[in-house]
Amino acid sequence: MSKLFNHFQNLIYLSLASYGEGLQEIAARDPSDSCSWMAGHLSDFSLPAASVAVGQILAGRNKAIQYVMALAPPIVVTLHELGIVNVNPYAQTYDPQDIICYWAGAALAFTLSQMVSNKSASKLKTNKSVLEDKL
Repeated sequence: MSKLFNHFQNLIYLSLASYGEGLQEIAARDPSDSCSWMAGHLSDFSLPAASVAVGQILAGRNKAIQYVMALAPPIVVTLHELGIVNVNPYAQTYDPQDIICYWAGAALAFTLSQMVSNKSASKLKTNKSVLEDKL
């Protein structure tokens, strides 16, 4: 259940990121058109979230790897935003709000993934105990 949920999360986040990038391209072509806050930050929120969702799928049940996979995407993009690591040589703007979006998206994806994973695990334990009682 949690793996399926993470795939679904990933699909949603990647769709939002693609839509956000499209809005930014439209705003870049027409400088007179004011770019909304959401258009400017939707991909900043959703790309780290999608990366975390993929990381949770790859980590499986290993809690240590789950935490590493949850922290790596926002750390990398934060270091890029601060100019410490150059991930994208074409990005030249610094916006502290981007950093907040990176961490918020990653936190949301990780929290949702953990909630679904914990619910699935408790349901599995309940079903296992019911089966043992019947035997």
